[in-house]
Amino acid sequence: MRASFTQDELSKISGRDSLIISASKVDNEHSGVYLPRSRKDPASITIEDPSNPDTVVHEVVHHIRAIDKTKYGVSKAADPNVRNPLRFRDINNVEEAATIAEAAARTMRPTKRPSGYYDDVSEVKDGKKTRVQAYRQDRNIMTEGKKNGVVGKKAVESVNRNFDKTNISKKKLGTIQARNFWKNIKLEKRTMLRLRR
Repeated sequence: MRASFTQDELSKISGRDSLIISASKVDNEHSGVYLPRSRKDPASITIEDPSNPDTVVHEVVHHIRAIDKTKYGVSKAADPNVRNPLRFRDINNVEEAATIAEAAARTMRPTKRPSGYYDDVSEVKDGKKTRVQAYRQDRNIMTEGKKNGVVGKKAVESVNRNFDKTNISKKKLGTIQARNFWKNIKLEKRTMLRLRR
């Protein structure tokens, strides 16, 4: 965590926004899980293999996306409190894709086991690319060619600048890719701002 986040970012994981990290079996589909803070309980992440930096960083990124008030654009968690189940699915799709992109930027070395979420990318699903190929291309895009990754403001800016260029932004659930649903969210925000004026 020290290598993938700045001291300022890590200091935000305290007090009301503290994060409990534990290691245990999650389920057959996921290697980690993030549970946001509830009224009584602090936020928590559970990781099956703490020696896998990609999973650790991915789950911590979920928390920082949710609590860091300085985040903006696609680097900031969208409000998941929606009643429409299809809209919730699409928001969650953007959340996972952007978190994967940011984790790829932040880890010091490429992971040997890219996220299973790459299976939701058409080119991977169709066998045109492997998960590893798609991930390595994304990491190169997100680090802008830097070998050891980027952290802090540089990682946030990279997500906002480069997300649409990544393979994982094409992650598709239902009928819409993550990057296209993100464009819809941005359009809705602009429309709401215009209506308020």
